[in-house]
Amino acid sequence: ALAGIEVAPVANYDGMRFRRHLQSLLGPEDADSSAQYLLQVTLDDNLDYLGIRPDDAASFGKVRVWATYVLKEKASGRVVTQGSARATSGFTIAGSQYASLYAEEDARYKALQQAAQIIARRLAVALHPAGQSAAPLPAKS
Repeated sequence: ALAGIEVAPVANYDGMRFRRHLQSLLGPEDADSSAQYLLQVTLDDNLDYLGIRPDDAASFGKVRVWATYVLKEKASGRVVTQGSARATSGFTIAGSQYASLYAEEDARYKALQQAAQIIARRLAVALHPAGQSAAPLPAKS
């Protein structure tokens, strides 16, 4: 059932990475059948600098990602489920600007992956009511 979900494009580069990861969690689309559901997601993020050092420079950063989603039946437009997922990932700000930018980008990617995993699990529950067996989702990587 999860492979029958079409994930609509999500705005910007982070949206593209989020969508790609979510699609990999939902499973391959069957080329012989069209998707029954359409998943629309909007992303928002926030970057906080914490752990101020004596020289007034930050030593730690935190990336927060919020993903709001709506799953609809494609044929009728009926909303099947909707909600939001939040994920947070931290990073250490190093002395090197390159290392700090890399750490921030890595933290952002991890938060995007976590939000996608949360949504995939919620969709699995929504589409497989209690008592029905569902294929397990891949373990966190």
